[in-house]
Amino acid sequence: MLIELSSDGSETIYEENEYEWLAEVNLPKSTFRLAWALYLLVILQYFSQDIFETNTVPDIFGWTLVAVITFSVGTFLTLGFKEIFRSTQAA
Repeated sequence: MLIELSSDGSETIYEENEYEWLAEVNLPKSTFRLAWALYLLVILQYFSQDIFETNTVPDIFGWTLVAVITFSVGTFLTLGFKEIFRSTQAA
């Protein structure tokens, strides 16, 4: 059971499905994609510092490649989690 308290003291109780509150949050898809892209960009940058700092790969090309990869993976993860959420709603 999930209990949501608001600032005025009222509460909403979600007994059947703890993820029901996600349906009430209407954020644009681009927000989730951007969040995943930034998250993965930080992780990828941390693990690949040597790859994009060498003289053989220009920094602009390297960071463009990282941005495209992270945005694509972020979109894939967003759609994947949406399908998981949708399948739990149907069950």
